Amino acid sequence: RAGHDDAQDDAALTDESENALLQALYELSLPTTHEELDELNEEFADLEPTFILKWAHHHLAHPHLVQVTSFGPTGLVILHLLAQLQLLNDVPIVTMDTLHLFPESYEFYDTV
Repeated sequence: RAGHDDAQDDAALTDESENALLQALYELSLPTTHEELDELNEEFADLEPTFILKWAHHHLAHPHLVQVTSFGPTGLVILHLLAQLQLLNDVPIVTMDTLHLFPESYEFYDTV
């Protein structure tokens, strides 16, 4: 029983610290200079991608935030994270059709 309570306490602390981090991130404004962009990149350097995606969604929500992907490994990871965060309905997915793709590529796009 004590272990169960400790796990609940740890989860509550994690939620609180994640909420505090998100609130602090939301206070970071969009960069307007190269120096501000460098500072923002430093802030984001050690963050989990989910926090960066939440920040981008908060500041750049539709129609300004778009996920461009060729459905490679990194693009699929971002799509997976957007789905986990329930942001896919807010973020249009764009890919470039070169007209030289295999039929399997189109099937894969439809599946994903």
